[in-house]
Amino acid sequence: MERERLVASHWETSRAGPARRVYRLTPGGRQSLHEAAAGLSETRNVVSAYLERYEVLQEGSAIDATASAGRPSEPRRRPARDVLLPEDGFPSEANPLDA
Repeated sequence: MERERLVASHWETSRAGPARRVYRLTPGGRQSLHEAAAGLSETRNVVSAYLERYEVLQEGSAIDATASAGRPSEPRRRPARDVLLPEDGFPSEANPLDA
């Protein structure tokens, strides 16, 4: 990271022990850190949306299993928060739960 100028370091001596290397973020390193955090935040949002959809599918499976336990088949009722997924399974701009 020093070669990329994301951090700078210097040696600090101490009377109580060996010298140690101290690092600090450079302005470029701070910017890189912010960009990485933004990317992780976006990843977190995508994973959260996926897990919410998964839970909806699991709820739907539980409803289907209950309905098929010796009772006449009824049309599947979707939970109120169920969302249709695009074919690729990724968030779409038109889906309000993707925000």
